[in-house]
Amino acid sequence: SEPTVKKLVIGLLMPEDDSPFLSAAKIVGNGLAAASKTSGRNVEVLQIEASSAASLDAQIDAAVSAGVDVVVGPLQKNAVEILVRRTSLPLPVVALNTSDTPNLSACPNNLIMMSVSTEREAQFIAQAAARSLTTAPQPAKAAILAGPSAWEQKLSETYQQALGELGVDFDVFQVDEEHLAELQKTFEPKLSFEDLQAFEERRKEIQKTVEEGHQLKRALAAVTSEEKAKIAMSDPPYAAALLALDIQGASLIRNRLPRLMRVWATSAS
Repeated sequence: SEPTVKKLVIGLLMPEDDSPFLSAAKIVGNGLAAASKTSGRNVEVLQIEASSAASLDAQIDAAVSAGVDVVVGPLQKNAVEILVRRTSLPLPVVALNTSDTPNLSACPNNLIMMSVSTEREAQFIAQAAARSLTTAPQPAKAAILAGPSAWEQKLSETYQQALGELGVDFDVFQVDEEHLAELQKTFEPKLSFEDLQAFEERRKEIQKTVEEGHQLKRALAAVTSEEKAKIAMSDPPYAAALLALDIQGASLIRNRLPRLMRVWATSAS
């Protein structure tokens, strides 16, 4: 009989429920789950929850008690600094951030650090967006849509710096649920004065030549429908939107943006 392959148990260290890193940790968890299904190995991913009272050591102890083979996380830099200062670890830990400690030779042998910095991802995305805008036939402008949290504001600053360095013009907009309708109007494409006049002339001509009643209403409705279709396919005032938002904020704003407005975002959105 074929030998039984031992199940690999991966423990994902989760931040607290109110942490700005929670959405990023969930994305990592989804990636681990997807990779486990395609790896051909018998893999189980366990989420090691955190609470305001639980320390990082307590999370690692919980992982050991659960029979975890390797721990993935934490994401927070301050937590990685705690691991760096430890003399040993009871099992391999893959930290998803790096340390600013100058001397890393004293790090525990079981500690591996990988940077998945959202800021670096944001910088890459802003550069890619800038390249697409600077190669456009006409000068294009970008809109940065930022949420209120410190993490989202930091992301917005990263976008601003990257776009500014590459000479891309941009405006920054704060996103909140109370002003979504106003924001949507700001991004709506506008017809030229000539196009507006043309549609108005057609309406006047219809009102002169078509008798009152259902026929008139249908004729005017057809012109309005054509006008809306032309607006939808017109260039918006901002050629691109860069989202400095979490998943919830991005879901609120995404379907309110014009069809021809390119949307760029990090994996956290």
